Amino acid sequence: MARQGRTPTQHRPGVYLLHFDAKLHHAGHYLGSAANLHVRLAQHEAGNGARLTQVIRELGIGYRVSAVWFTPTVREARELERRLKRQKNGRKLCGWCRHVA
Repeated sequence: MARQGRTPTQHRPGVYLLHFDAKLHHAGHYLGSAANLHVRLAQHEAGNGARLTQVIRELGIGYRVSAVWFTPTVREARELERRLKRQKNGRKLCGWCRHVA
């Protein structure tokens, strides 16, 4: 149990990168941000996340969390997500792709 006044790590805001086990057309990753990473990842798992992850799930393509960047605030998480998306470097950010390359 978490100590009072402390937020468990997975309940903090941040940015996350999902690595798909197989590409869907050009997409091999999904980059998103959330106020509560635990809740958002559970939404993806249940098929209630982003449309891309819903389709991946419907097609039976697996995925895993490849990277997480925690931020102090939700606003900073959204800003970091935008910066990372502008780089269009999912493979370079992905721990699984870097490991295989």
